[in-house]
Amino acid sequence: MKVEIKLRNKMINIQWQSISTLLKKIYQEPKIIKYFNNTFKLRVELWLEKFNQINKIQIIIFFSLFIPISLFSTCNIVNGKKYGNCKNIRTNIIPYISSVKTVEGMISGAHILSGGILFLNGMSNGNIIVDNNGKLIVQGTVNGTITNNGGIVIIDGTSNMVIANSGLTTISGIVLSVIGNGELKYKVGAIINGKPIE
Repeated sequence: MKVEIKLRNKMINIQWQSISTLLKKIYQEPKIIKYFNNTFKLRVELWLEKFNQINKIQIIIFFSLFIPISLFSTCNIVNGKKYGNCKNIRTNIIPYISSVKTVEGMISGAHILSGGILFLNGMSNGNIIVDNNGKLIVQGTVNGTITNNGGIVIIDGTSNMVIANSGLTTISGIVLSVIGNGELKYKVGAIINGKPIE
């Protein structure tokens, strides 16, 4: 049986060698070479002709589909946690402020201690607490609650909510909700609870 298999394999091998030799002869004939060259040349010419017919705007639209969506992603920071594409975003997290600080970027909230002053020209995506003798000047946006516990709060920008427990809170910007028993001053042009101050 082993001898029979070896003989069969040898015959198959011999058959393939003869077929391979025959194919080489056929493909080396000038007519076949000319046929393949012409076919290839024709396909290239057809491709170039079709490509030149495509409008340049269509080409731009086609290739713009391959641009990664992440190039256009956004970064959101909520309570100090980053969501989205925040790879190149630097956040200034200032948990406790006991001296003078100016923020023009983004923070995730702050706690202003006695003697501390925060100038917020950027955005806070968290709550800001102002202790007795602390000071907060908002010219940016607070996406959270400002709680005044005896300091001075001046809002020229916007805030979601102000809780004026004590101290002085002056508003000339936009605040969606104001509550508390502390001293409140509204300047003309401010918008409090959706209503303009005249």
